This record gives sequence, structure tokens and C-alpha cells, in this order.
Amino acid sequence: MHLMIIAQYLNLFGPGEDRLWKLGRSLVERGNEVTIITGTSGDDINLGSKMISLTRENGVNLVSFNIPYHAGLDYRKKMSAFIRFKRLTKRQGRQLPKPDFILALSPPLTALMPALELSTYYRVPLVIEIRELWPDAPIQRGTLKNIILIKMARKFEEKVYEKADCIIAGSKGIADAVKERWVERAKIKILPQMDNENEMINSYSEAFKDIKQEDINNFQGGKQ
Repeated sequence: MHLMIIAQYLNLFGPGEDRLWKLGRSLVERGNEVTIITGTSGDDINLGSKMISLTRENGVNLVSFNIPYHAGLDYRKKMSAFIRFKRLTKRQGRQLPKPDFILALSPPLTALMPALELSTYYRVPLVIEIRELWPDAPIQRGTLKNIILIKMARKFEEKVYEKADCIIAGSKGIADAVKERWVERAKIKILPQMDNENEMINSYSEAFKDIKQEDINNFQGGKQ
């Protein structure tokens, strides 16, 4: 089974490493193939003057774009980073081996755009994991004020929720908010943070149980 993970910013190494990175490593250990597409949001990836890096870390195929991002960036630079990641992911994703399904992380909401396009291109299931509601959160923080952009974001949010085969919510509050958007409740799963990797793998596979059964069997056990 080949899983493609799309997440613009992840902590990959050391303290606080993201659970999707742990998930990728664990799946590789079970005989699966994992490709992660991400940006240079932390100090763990330094590409220097290179625009893109294709490496293999702990058995995981890692595609990194040189798109620095941190909370201190002004609005225009953040939007530029989101748009560049979207465009590069769409282009590079079509040049990679076909995945069996795609798992994409929000925020930012824009990272779900190439994920949706690639799932359509490859005709594979799309799973989205939501850890913060967008555009709600940036609107509440006052960082997203443009009425036109807000309407565009709302429209895409509705579209990607509808098209996704499974929606993973990082908390009950997020799950309830997504349900209020008239999303089919059966495909919304709550998956809070957890430290035990075996428990995490089982929780993800349980969340994916309504997707192709043969893919889920491979997800749990790897190659036979």
C-alpha cells in the first residue's frame, strides 16, 4: 500500500515530531510505502538555495519544498507561501508514483487544494485531517479580512468536505463544527493526539475502515 501525505508544515525530527511523521515511519516498518510532501516550516529541513529536495528518511520518501513559513510572517508572505506550496505540490505530485490513497492535513486549507486535485487525477480516495477550522480561525484572529477571499475559502471548504472520503477531526469541537456544515456524519472521525504508535496506527485504520477494504488490510499489516 502506498500512502501519500500532504502537509505544508510538519515537525519531522526531535521533540514534538508530528504524528503524521510517526505514522509514516510506522507504516514503512510494516512493509508499506509512504511519501510525504511538505515545506520548510521548521529548523529540521535546510535546503539552502535548492527549491526542492527529494530524500529518503527512515524509509519514508520525503519531498520538501523550500518555502519557509513561520507565524511571524506578514499576511502577504503567508499567502505567497500557501499559493507556492499549492502549485508545487500539484506539479510534483503528478510526477511521483501513484498512491493508493492520499491523506492531507489542514491547516492551511490551501494544502487541501492540490490534495483534492491529485486524488481526482489518480482516482484514489482522499482523507483530510483537520486540526484547526479554516477559514474560521484566521477570520477570528483578524488575519483574513478580505470578503472575496473569505467567500472563496468557504466555497472550497464546502467542496473539499463533500468530496473527501473520510474526515479526521483533531477534537470533538472540530468534529461538531464540521457536522454543522451539512457533512455526512458517517465519514467524520475523531482522532485526538496519542503517544502510543500501535494505538495510533489502529486508530487511523479504524478511521479509514469505510474506504476500500483491500487498502485498509494493507494499511494494517503491510505486505503479506
